[in-house]
Amino acid sequence: MLGRGALKPPANIRGIPSQSPWNLPLPAKLPPQLRIDAEGLQDGKIEGVRPPDAGQARKAQDGAWIRKNGAAYYHRGDFWGRLESGEWSWLEKSQGRWWLWSAPGKPPALWSRGHWWTQKDGRWFLFHDGEAWGYQCLNEWSREGFQSEAGEQIVYSGDGRRVLISAPKQGAALFDAQTGAQLGEWNPEPAPRRPHPHIPSPSSVVFD
Repeated sequence: MLGRGALKPPANIRGIPSQSPWNLPLPAKLPPQLRIDAEGLQDGKIEGVRPPDAGQARKAQDGAWIRKNGAAYYHRGDFWGRLESGEWSWLEKSQGRWWLWSAPGKPPALWSRGHWWTQKDGRWFLFHDGEAWGYQCLNEWSREGFQSEAGEQIVYSGDGRRVLISAPKQGAALFDAQTGAQLGEWNPEPAPRRPHPHIPSPSSVVFD
């Protein structure tokens, strides 16, 4: 399921890192049985990336390799190269936050509350289900939520315990955000409006 709680875009960000690591040379020597087939990740794979283990990262010397969750991480200055299934990307720890440089020419994504976010034209997008969902005011529900490029929408209750998912011409369904149990379902448009179903306006949103 999507997780529990209430999730809102990152706040108090003092600007994004500006020095791309993609001009850095790749490591001359790789751990056994590893190889680099491609430089960069597709957007659909960003969601599965995790920063290096904090304890290991603090102790690692420059040029060291560590492994976590099936990926290998290479320490180089302020950056960490990440290698998984032959695909190379970079991570950076800046002002106490992790940033992911997923591919050459792309802006870095920010790791916040267990998810990767990217910002475009002042608007935050959450990487979820292989694509970027924009955080915005959803007029259909008179509240804030997430919307994909295909028009699918995610709206959380104020306490974060329930989540409504709707899709154009497919209707909507209400779920328990913690257990994933379906609580209700509605046929295609028009989707339900307040007060039916009774979903408090979300003040925040949390995908764990």
